[in-house]
Amino acid sequence: MTEFEVLLEDITTTKFHQAVIEKGVKIAEGIEEVEGVILKGSLAANKGDVFSDIDFQVIHDKDQSVSLDILERFVEELEKVEPIIQHFPSTANPNDSIIYLHPFLKFELSVATCDEMKTRWRAGLGKVLFDRSGLASDVISEAKKHKFNIDEHIPVITSRAAAIPVFTYITAGHLVRGEEITALHDIDWIRNDMLCVSGWLLGLYDEGCRRAEERFPAEVLDYYNRSRIKTVDEIWEGLQILLDWYEQWLVPEFDKLQIAHSQVQVGQMRDILRLLSSK
Repeated sequence: MTEFEVLLEDITTTKFHQAVIEKGVKIAEGIEEVEGVILKGSLAANKGDVFSDIDFQVIHDKDQSVSLDILERFVEELEKVEPIIQHFPSTANPNDSIIYLHPFLKFELSVATCDEMKTRWRAGLGKVLFDRSGLASDVISEAKKHKFNIDEHIPVITSRAAAIPVFTYITAGHLVRGEEITALHDIDWIRNDMLCVSGWLLGLYDEGCRRAEERFPAEVLDYYNRSRIKTVDEIWEGLQILLDWYEQWLVPEFDKLQIAHSQVQVGQMRDILRLLSSK
């Protein structure tokens, strides 16, 4: 069997991940400055499978400037025990690395101070794999205290509440001009943005569409799925469904928070979309 055939023989397994994790913990233990390792993501929640990322968080109690040095030393040691396919810095954080290992495992290596991690709610969902002096357990305890605060998202929600009907009009304009690729991109962006806003209104952290089937009510998922576009011709109907989602689900939630919205424009947008689609 080829490497990939072995890897994909059982897609429910995480045995390949566990082997890498064990090696990663040993490497971390050998770096004096490292205080602990926290496993995050689906593997930490025992929901992983062969497609899961290894979300590997290394923490230390030194100055932030030490993070990059620890990361470089960790990668050097990892290369000695695991064949690396690709290695590049994360676009989100220069002290994080994205590493692909044979046969095809994604290893997300993050290095941060204990104080930094205490402020990140995701750390509170993690699992301690190594704890040199108890600081890793402290990090998780402190991170768990962070609760969802919708006030942090009100400015973006307010902006979207006013703009979503206009977005549908702009998308229709691209389609009429013959800019089909732009229109397809725009409608996908709108529906993903609406799902994110819906999540905030439901009191969910900003995870976009991750594990949406587990996190969102059936009604929201129905709007999202029905507005999925397969062909250019379906864009017109998709835009009308997005307006349904806006008017029937989002507007009542906006009203609860006394957020100004553009429901009065929805009828006008529907008429405009019908006129444009007939041309």
